[in-house]
Amino acid sequence: MIALVGLGQIGSRLAAHLPGKVLVVDRDVVEENDIGPVYQKNQVGLPKADAMYALLGKHKTLVGDVTDATVLGSPSLVIDCTDNFETRFVVNAFCVKRKIPYLFSAATHDQGLCARFDPGICLSCVFPPVRDAPRCTGPIEPKVLRFLVRKILGLVKQGDRKLWVSTGHSYELPAGPCRCSIAPHAKPPGIRRLCGDTIQIKGSKFDFQVRAGGLQISKDVIRYRRGKQALTLFRDGRALVHGSMDLAAAKQWYQRITT
Repeated sequence: MIALVGLGQIGSRLAAHLPGKVLVVDRDVVEENDIGPVYQKNQVGLPKADAMYALLGKHKTLVGDVTDATVLGSPSLVIDCTDNFETRFVVNAFCVKRKIPYLFSAATHDQGLCARFDPGICLSCVFPPVRDAPRCTGPIEPKVLRFLVRKILGLVKQGDRKLWVSTGHSYELPAGPCRCSIAPHAKPPGIRRLCGDTIQIKGSKFDFQVRAGGLQISKDVIRYRRGKQALTLFRDGRALVHGSMDLAAAKQWYQRITT
């Protein structure tokens, strides 16, 4: 089984073309700005993994944050379409330890990168870990998305030890063996900013039921709205707060709902 992590602009377009059964993984929900070629208006508020299952029907789903990549099980290949290096290094470290091929992708508005890292080298061999690396982009140009989907599907079948760029250039990956120190990654804080105006809060499991003002989106998701702000609550105690808000205000809203 292939594990596809991240169902944003790249992963959502790739999912329908992957062969066989696929485990699709994402921690986010469909927002208004996701509506387009893949996600539909009536799916706003649904976890992206569940929305993808509803569209395709053939995939297994995992709604959650891959801070512990062991939740991926034992796939034959991991395709990483996440939008930040923090998560990429966690997923790649899991693949290195398990000797699982790791397929990396990343994009800005007008340029995309992808490469397949087969056992023997790791992501750090090419991209040294950095703090506060750029992680959020606006819409990716259609030609970049088409390039990435086409190239990734080719790399699923066969790796070529090259880093591919959407401009048409390619660069040889290190021959290996990897001499990087794959150290355990620090546990992310309980509350932190994600892309754009999204804040993630990781709490403990609680009595999962709809409180005043809430709307049950699915068996695992309740959504609350307050003007232009939204709080999406997951059964495992995790929450995503969307809209302009500071960390303290987001935490206060979360605590008022869950206690």
